[in-house]
Amino acid sequence: MTGDTVGRTRHCWVSGLGFLLLAALGATIFLSLRAQPASPDIIVTTDHSHPASQSEFAPGVSLVDSTLDPATATQQISSPGETLLRGAATYVNTPIMGWGLPDPWPDPTTPLPTNWSSLDARVKLAIRVGAIPVITLCEAPWWDEKATTIQWRHGDAHAR
Repeated sequence: MTGDTVGRTRHCWVSGLGFLLLAALGATIFLSLRAQPASPDIIVTTDHSHPASQSEFAPGVSLVDSTLDPATATQQISSPGETLLRGAATYVNTPIMGWGLPDPWPDPTTPLPTNWSSLDARVKLAIRVGAIPVITLCEAPWWDEKATTIQWRHGDAHAR
């Protein structure tokens, strides 16, 4: 035999032996799984008449842009959004002061807040969909910090 013939013969033997080993392993696994007795059906019953506890989970949503606000949205856009909120949200969160709605008291020189319209509309939206309104101050208002200027103004680049 030549060297080329010996190499082919050796390759055939190794390939054949590998195939036989894989076949034997597969047969062993198949027979061991087949030999296992079938496990009996397990039936679980629950008694709902005496619950151990009840979930207190209440979902909410944060409205950080003006998509649902009547002043910026058409009726076609706000109606489906309100419909989704009506069935899904227990709480409607509205952030103000820095991001979200504008500050209702933006000018420290005025004696009282002057711009309640955006916040009023958002609270009315929450009530209209049957949710509990929540207002989040994104920063302390200027009058609480005893500052003379506002640190963030709605629309500033760093407030977005």
